[in-house]
Amino acid sequence: MNNALLNAKRVRYLLIALLSGVGMFLVWYSTRWGAGLISDTFQYVASARSLVSGQGFSIPYGDGELEPMTKYPPLFSVVLAIFEPGNWTTLQSARFINVLLFGINILLVFLSVHKLTRSYYFSLLASLLVSLSLVLIEVHSWALSEPLYICLGLCTFLVLEKYFNETEWTWLVVASLFAACAFLTRYVGLSLVAAITIVLFLGNLSIRRKLVDALAFGSIAVLPMVIWTLRGYLITAMLNERVIGFYPLTKKNYTSAIDVIFQWFLPPPLVQGNEKSLLILSGLLVFGVTVYLLKFHKRSLVASANSLVQNNEIIVLHVVYAFAYGVMIIVSKTFVDPDIGLSDRILSPMLVSLLILFVALLSFLWNNIEKTRIVVGIISLGLITYYITGTIIGVQVFHRGGIGIARGGWNRSDVVASLRSYSSFSMYTNSNSSLYLWSDRSGYDLQDFRLLRKDGTDKKVLLVIFHHLPPSGEGLTRLVEGLDLLQEDRFVSIYIFGPVQ
Repeated sequence: MNNALLNAKRVRYLLIALLSGVGMFLVWYSTRWGAGLISDTFQYVASARSLVSGQGFSIPYGDGELEPMTKYPPLFSVVLAIFEPGNWTTLQSARFINVLLFGINILLVFLSVHKLTRSYYFSLLASLLVSLSLVLIEVHSWALSEPLYICLGLCTFLVLEKYFNETEWTWLVVASLFAACAFLTRYVGLSLVAAITIVLFLGNLSIRRKLVDALAFGSIAVLPMVIWTLRGYLITAMLNERVIGFYPLTKKNYTSAIDVIFQWFLPPPLVQGNEKSLLILSGLLVFGVTVYLLKFHKRSLVASANSLVQNNEIIVLHVVYAFAYGVMIIVSKTFVDPDIGLSDRILSPMLVSLLILFVALLSFLWNNIEKTRIVVGIISLGLITYYITGTIIGVQVFHRGGIGIARGGWNRSDVVASLRSYSSFSMYTNSNSSLYLWSDRSGYDLQDFRLLRKDGTDKKVLLVIFHHLPPSGEGLTRLVEGLDLLQEDRFVSIYIFGPVQ
């Protein structure tokens, strides 16, 4: 009997490990051409290399000049810097780190759902959905900070579960340290701190204890970011290089966000064009379920919920956090950073919490309302099928073409590769981030080049134009007029400018 139980446990552990391995493989397979690259990647990679070289948090500009890195939070750069002294490049390290983080995050989701439901099979379902989610596979395929942020957020929730059960300060301090790290990874981590602070006031402790706990948690979680922001302000006289203003969201912004969230659970043809109907239907569903629970089955279902879910605070925390995260993104886009996109990647931490809550709800229905079991089974199989179908197609696209500017064509381009051979020239470019990521060196911007053409120069310089960004058309024609074209393809053009020999 003991051997049978031991073997059963081994099988269970093996299945969890298998799901983590599947997720890690899918991210590795998707990043055949390297982790996805965008301009944000440049800031993280460059500052990681500067850290290793003893130059602090800084990014290169021009011919080796350094500028303080103040725009983005520092922790992802620190993690990259840890791997930089090895045999891998920073970009290779970023790929490895996020592949590994996906495996860890799948395991953390399993533990999170198991803490809420005590159900191995529904916890396995949640892990399966995460491992097969094309959204989360893509998120972990970029050389960006979202995977680390998701990991730290899940760790925070798991430690808080211990605190809510035992009310020991040690667990609250550990949770606050995880939350501080999450905040140092992404500024939107403020929503995590805010959500936890709110939930701390909803417990059964005395008002005095709640105040002390909330103050202690908030102080530890926020202080490191306050120091980082103060550093940036003393350097730039700006709050993390952001200008506070009013940038109202458009109808297109709201529609895009609604599409993104509903398409996590429904195929696009059912969502696009039906946003209003889905919002109304969702509102009616929430209202109906609330009335059902509070009025018609108040005693039996609430009693069942209390016995089934020992950590109601964590359920509330996921709900409050998902809401607070969305509000924080909207507020940031409206008043601080209008360039924030309401995309799958930006909103992905909400998906993780929603999946945990959704599977916990399915588990509750399965165990407490027998008539719903067929519906729960159909929903589970339908969502698995939806995720598998999208992932099979999407991962193949990533594998063949690459992600961001880490695409197959860029990797095969002789002109892009040649950028590394011009180390003796000063470079001017319309994308310093692209230049750095593909040549390991920085350049000056186009405004500097225009001044150079006006004032003249006694040495030859290069103008590097990446075609995925402006200028184009007549603007590009005017900019390069009179310059000699050295090399060109559909990705980049390299011009030379300087005194005639």
